[in-house]
Amino acid sequence: MSESEGLQKLTAYLNQTRRQAEAAVDALNVEISRLKQENDAYEAICRELEEEKEQYRLQVEQLKQEGTTKHRLQERDDWRSLIDSVQKDRSRLQEECNTLETALEMAREEITTLQEELERKNGEHQESGVFCDGAESFSRTSSPGNRSQRGSLTMINTNAEDGSGTAMLSPILDRNGNELNINFTETP
Repeated sequence: MSESEGLQKLTAYLNQTRRQAEAAVDALNVEISRLKQENDAYEAICRELEEEKEQYRLQVEQLKQEGTTKHRLQERDDWRSLIDSVQKDRSRLQEECNTLETALEMAREEITTLQEELERKNGEHQESGVFCDGAESFSRTSSPGNRSQRGSLTMINTNAEDGSGTAMLSPILDRNGNELNINFTETP
């Protein structure tokens, strides 16, 4: 082997080694590129997982806070005040209803009493046979007031022989509940 052959073989060996190294470098560059893309994808997933972890941490903190005694007491107090408000409204409405029912019952009793009084007065008037033929006018001598105030109804009869005469008729109640005394008197 001569020197030139040795150089040629050495040059061929070096060229082959250089090509192998370049091929290996190219393969490694492709692998690096693929790994970088894979790493970027994993980093994106990692960021998403970190954000999700932060959301879960915040939810856990909120649940811890909601689970505290203070929060439970505050929520209980809010419910109690709402229930108290509803019960006060219910009581007020019940009182109004009771008041209205009482007023209605009193009105019914008053109507019944007035109807009975009217029927009784009509019966008494028909039984007594009092007729006021010849009465020209009636005058009321009581003023409106409470039931205890007395009044009278005077009938003026000018058909008497001497042209004068008054008659007081029997007691009755007017619409306001005033008692009217009706008596018969005659003046000569």
